[in-house]
Amino acid sequence: MCGPCMSMTQCPVCDEPYSDGELILQCSNCERWLHASDDMIHTEEEAESLLFPIFSVLSL
Repeated sequence: MCGPCMSMTQCPVCDEPYSDGELILQCSNCERWLHASDDMIHTEEEAESLLFPIFSVLSL
């Protein structure tokens, strides 16, 4: 499985799987997903105001 596809089930930063209700981000450069909290982002509002358009936001 390629890196971007693998990152849909497991965070490439902390190597932990995603859980329901967690906020995850997708990098528009490498297309990988990661836990928002691993990048010190805790709300959708923080993600959208600080990182847009670098990340796409998804709340599980």
